[in-house]
Amino acid sequence: MAVRFQTDGMSPRLFARQSDWWNCALIALMIIGLGGCRWMRNLVPGNRARESQIAADDLSRSKRGDGTANFASMHSDNPDTYVRSAEQAMQRQQFDEAAQHVARALELNPNSSAAWALKGQLEEHSGQDAEAISAYHRAVSCDVQNSEAALRLAAIQIDHGRAARSAPVLREVILCPMSTEEQKSRAQWLLGVAYVRTARWKQAIPALDAGARTRDMTSDDWYLVAMARFRAGDFTGARRDIQRQLALHPGHNGFASLLADLNYTEANRGEILPATNFDVPEESPAISVSP
Repeated sequence: MAVRFQTDGMSPRLFARQSDWWNCALIALMIIGLGGCRWMRNLVPGNRARESQIAADDLSRSKRGDGTANFASMHSDNPDTYVRSAEQAMQRQQFDEAAQHVARALELNPNSSAAWALKGQLEEHSGQDAEAISAYHRAVSCDVQNSEAALRLAAIQIDHGRAARSAPVLREVILCPMSTEEQKSRAQWLLGVAYVRTARWKQAIPALDAGARTRDMTSDDWYLVAMARFRAGDFTGARRDIQRQLALHPGHNGFASLLADLNYTEANRGEILPATNFDVPEESPAISVSP
């Protein structure tokens, strides 16, 4: 049924006032409706993330003549956008540009764990290990579940003779519910290396074995495992690993020397030679992906 205004008997002035009221009401409803659409749009999952990604892509495409990013094209109040842009710049090996993005992200959010982790990688790339350690420490303190930063921190600590400090960090990675299985495996291997460096042989063996399950093992890695077994008194396991690796790498002097020491020890009723006779590989045992 059509609805009509009842105008019979109504004065023209009163009718005009009623019409004006309805017009104002319709305009108000339109304004509220537009605002509601915008509000609902912000509630839709992924909209803001897509906008941030679009902004990051625009930033990457917008370049000055010297190759640095045009910051004016970026949402200047969004630190996450700068973090993503830094990651993209690092993938392109444009480290100076990445450093600018990281600096801006930390300026906007000094507690950004992701930005501090990226700063650590940049410091590593520049050979500034002390600064990298400091940055990774800050990343982990801002987010204890940043397992990647913790792994990188532990690897540098081991390489710089601070294996005892790395062990608690690595145990946290292993226990962290947010760590991936790959990260937990890397943490196990590094923990084993840390135990070897601190002569905790019996604790080193299960950690190294757990890490070796998914690690692309080298001959030096197997030497480390065999040496740990020998020093822990597992002569049978050590001999098995040594003989297997000598068959694969007959020119590896470390295995031949270790086998001679094992034979001497067994012939002399378990008299193990001093630990100074054993070489622990000094190369970085951890992260093969450079920043």
